[in-house]
Amino acid sequence: MVPRVRGKPYEAEFERFSVVSLPGGQTSTDTKTGVVARDSSGRELEQERVRVQAETGEYTYGIARIYDPVGATDYIVDRQSKTILSAYHISHGIGLTIDVGDIAIALPVGCLPEGGDSTGRQVIEGQPCPGYRYTTEGGTLEYWVSEELQAIVLLRVVTKNRESTFRVYNISR
Repeated sequence: MVPRVRGKPYEAEFERFSVVSLPGGQTSTDTKTGVVARDSSGRELEQERVRVQAETGEYTYGIARIYDPVGATDYIVDRQSKTILSAYHISHGIGLTIDVGDIAIALPVGCLPEGGDSTGRQVIEGQPCPGYRYTTEGGTLEYWVSEELQAIVLLRVVTKNRESTFRVYNISR
């Protein structure tokens, strides 16, 4: 059974920003913004607006992810067509994989990474957060977890060819 966070509802905005180094010294940027929310039963919603800039131009699209631990299902929804692109039963632990260079850290849906080296404590967006760091030959993953929300509020991945940041802001309970 995948754990869920009950009784800690919140809503916030988020931003994911990545810069990828391409051959020939070119770079590609990818910015995703949106809203994240959790209800008191542990259901989570992530709605994102994605803006991609590349040599071929810029485009924007929308997608939503609904994690329903009550129904044991994870949904991906196309916001324009209002159709479900995929639905997974989550008893098998389908979740987020964070690539850090030559390794990947797999997280079951609704779970936080465990361990890593402590980076101390910070207050981020008004939330007291312990921080953690994983370092490999391929890169570094740093993340800070709100103790109150039991959610990642800042995550940074740095590899040879990529730097990515995920941050949560304007948090309301």
